[in-house]
Amino acid sequence: MYIIKTDDEAWEAPISHHGPHYIEYNPDNISAVIHDAHSEPTEEKDDSSQEPQPYILIRRQKPVHDVGLSKGNLVLNWPIPRRILDTDSSIIRDDEFTHLRYTAVTCEPVEFRSAQFTLRQQLFPVPRHTEILVVVSLKDEDAWSLNQTIESLCNSIDHICSMTSEKMWQHEGWKKIVVCVVGDGRSVVKPRTKAALASLGVYQDGIARESVVGKEVTAHIYEHTTQIRVEWEDSRQVSLKLAARMPIQMLFCLKEQSRGRVDTLDWVIRAFGNVIEPTMCVFLDPGTIVKKEALYHLWRALESEPLCAAACGQMEIRFSLKSFFSNPLPMVYHFEQKWNSVVDQPFASVIGFAKVMPSGMSAYRYLALHNDDGPISRYLAGAAATDSIGSRFRSQLAGSAMFPLEILTQRHYRWLLRYVRASETVPGIPYRIGHFLEWQQETNKRDFYASVYGIANLFSILRCQHSILRKSLVVFSLLHHVLELVMLWFSIGNLYAIFHLLSAYLCAPDLAGNAGFVIGRILTWFYWLALFISIIQSFSSRPSATPARLHLSLSFFWAVVGVWILFAFIYIAARTTSFNTTSYNATVSNMRFFICILPLPLIYAMGLLIFTFSLEPWHMLISWLVYTLFLPFKINHTNTYLLHSIETLFSNPMQEPDLPEKLPAVTSIGGRIRFGDGDLDIDDAAIDAKWYSNVMKFAAPPARHREKRDPGVILRTVVLSTWVFSNFAIAGLVTNLLGPGWDYRRGKKFAEDVNMESGTIYIGVVLWGVSWLVMVKWMGGLWYRGRVIFDCIT
Repeated sequence: MYIIKTDDEAWEAPISHHGPHYIEYNPDNISAVIHDAHSEPTEEKDDSSQEPQPYILIRRQKPVHDVGLSKGNLVLNWPIPRRILDTDSSIIRDDEFTHLRYTAVTCEPVEFRSAQFTLRQQLFPVPRHTEILVVVSLKDEDAWSLNQTIESLCNSIDHICSMTSEKMWQHEGWKKIVVCVVGDGRSVVKPRTKAALASLGVYQDGIARESVVGKEVTAHIYEHTTQIRVEWEDSRQVSLKLAARMPIQMLFCLKEQSRGRVDTLDWVIRAFGNVIEPTMCVFLDPGTIVKKEALYHLWRALESEPLCAAACGQMEIRFSLKSFFSNPLPMVYHFEQKWNSVVDQPFASVIGFAKVMPSGMSAYRYLALHNDDGPISRYLAGAAATDSIGSRFRSQLAGSAMFPLEILTQRHYRWLLRYVRASETVPGIPYRIGHFLEWQQETNKRDFYASVYGIANLFSILRCQHSILRKSLVVFSLLHHVLELVMLWFSIGNLYAIFHLLSAYLCAPDLAGNAGFVIGRILTWFYWLALFISIIQSFSSRPSATPARLHLSLSFFWAVVGVWILFAFIYIAARTTSFNTTSYNATVSNMRFFICILPLPLIYAMGLLIFTFSLEPWHMLISWLVYTLFLPFKINHTNTYLLHSIETLFSNPMQEPDLPEKLPAVTSIGGRIRFGDGDLDIDDAAIDAKWYSNVMKFAAPPARHREKRDPGVILRTVVLSTWVFSNFAIAGLVTNLLGPGWDYRRGKKFAEDVNMESGTIYIGVVLWGVSWLVMVKWMGGLWYRGRVIFDCIT
């Protein structure tokens, strides 16, 4: 029983054992509303022997002073602002659409179900089956990014529910999809982002409690089925409109403390997933725009192939040529994403080991995630003891590499991980140099962790039920990762060695002579200066903490170095190649330099062929030159930030967030919980005023702030020194032992002698090694495209 006090009297109303009567949504019969959400509750006969209700229905009256607990937990069914309901006269007035369900969780995720917590989908007379659980992991992203993702998800849900040819979605498919937004810490999630959710009715200020009867609250859960969308009229104003077709079931979990992505997935899989038991979980990042058909194609991939445990889509870059040529960063970003979707992911999918990540647009079969011996137990091992170096190591690996391999190698299963090219998402394009470098840092970190974890678990593939051929292909792909990791580690030294050798060759009297010597010397001096600056500034682990002008200056210089290297390759090859020979040995000797640099045009030819085979040759033609000139900047500047990622493998990367603001507590007197006067103000005017304040926060432009500087860490210095020393060592050995010395400068050697140099052989080994790594993936990409075309024909 709860007590509601009015101005002149206090009356008692019993707690209903069934809670609000949720009316099943029927778009053809909107008037079928039995319960008026705004009417006063009717009195019922009290029967304390019955089970308590799963929540407490709060009506629009004066402040509530004390109420009973629901199975020992604080659960409130809170009215949403009238302004949302007044948006359109056709809005359904059922409790599902007019009330926000708030739950103060006082346990850990693994105890969620045993502690008698539940979710709204289980409270209907016939519990709803959840086919798809869409998870948006929210940290400190801005409101605009979150709103873009939610809006695109609404369109994708509308599309999948319109697929009446599929039996699953023939009748009210929206009830089988839940969109879950998980905020990593109450003090971390920005106020404007919470305001964006409040504008949809999914969040309200003033409801959350800090503790319930002495038990600390670990998470705040808000549930609401929204019928409205948010539209930006301009940069300052937003407007609400009625949903075009389907309502959206939304769940907002705001964690009290920031514990990272591992804890977020713990809440999703072992708490929420254990209650609603979805068929598949889809993970998204805020800012990712989901194309209309993307969600359907991911679901279809898992539905049509029972052995498919996970699937990921591709990223489609939206661009205009005008913006590309005015800013080369989106062009580089576009090329890398396209290469990944055309070459890397198809190669991995052919093997059955696509790199699906929890942070990307990827779908997981819940059965493959949630079992006692599944990957979730290992994935969450790193979160249990943050003081252990080994646990932090596992925690860092979990965020990028553990899921795919652990799913693939589960005992007694033959799970496969597929790439679904038809499922497209549009990521946010980094137009600013700081944001671009942070994206590069995260990409390098992900690939490095994947390689490290693959090496450490190379033979774990033997425990699964895959065929010998499949196991061999997976081991081959892991060894391929090892070679890529080696090339990445020594990339700085190899690039400088090639730069030095080419500059020395150009000093030959019949090539560039003195002009080549002067230009090469000047570039060498600035090369060392720029490399030194890049290494020093990488101690600030976030690229955005460094002034953008420094990044831009270094990028311009490294582009000049790229032009110089490209010119040297073409010019020296043209001057040193002779076809006027009759014997095979003489031909090889006279064309040695050309043969050594042949991988460069070969790589571009393979890329153009596979892009053409994918019906997208313009992507290669538009971006390849800019990306080529960007490579020195990526190797010498961007990759230095990788060392910070290596350092976080052995140190705690979590920084202490700001303390969240104090919330009211819930006390108990005589077995009942008590609120302070005015703590739960449910007056219409008060609720609308708070909602309007949130909408104004959402509409207002975000405040600018300076990026924080990161402190240096001793371990980071040790790792960085090791990497730099190993690269300088290989560069020194090559330039001194294999280099031509000053003979070209003194005029003792000429162009034809370049073919006989040991340094030329070294250039050939490096370039042919890179081309072999690319060729392997290229063949996998061709096989994938051929299989897709064959499936379409048959």
